[in-house]
Amino acid sequence: LTNLALTPSTLLPNGVGVATQDYTITQADIDAKMVTNTAIAKGKDPSGNDIEDTSGTAVDNDDSTVTTLPTQEKLAFVKTAVYNGDPTKAKVGDKITYTFTVTNTGNVT
Repeated sequence: LTNLALTPSTLLPNGVGVATQDYTITQADIDAKMVTNTAIAKGKDPSGNDIEDTSGTAVDNDDSTVTTLPTQEKLAFVKTAVYNGDPTKAKVGDKITYTFTVTNTGNVT
């Protein structure tokens, strides 16, 4: 994103401006179990010189922000059987057809 509005847009010494932005989590993020984000604040000093700083999790820290995502690795396994022989009596050679259904009931690929 670029040009995200900062409130207030002019900062006095020790002044604090705030901007917010939503991010929509993707399946790749969930599979990675985290979202990593880095941002850069750019501005101008009173003389018109460019100044900038990279976001971090604390003052004077330029490390990316990592948000851990809750994940659940889970499967549901169901087996069904259908007897394909004579409905009155089973004999050697009759067949049973088994169907196996696996469903990913978690949130990770």
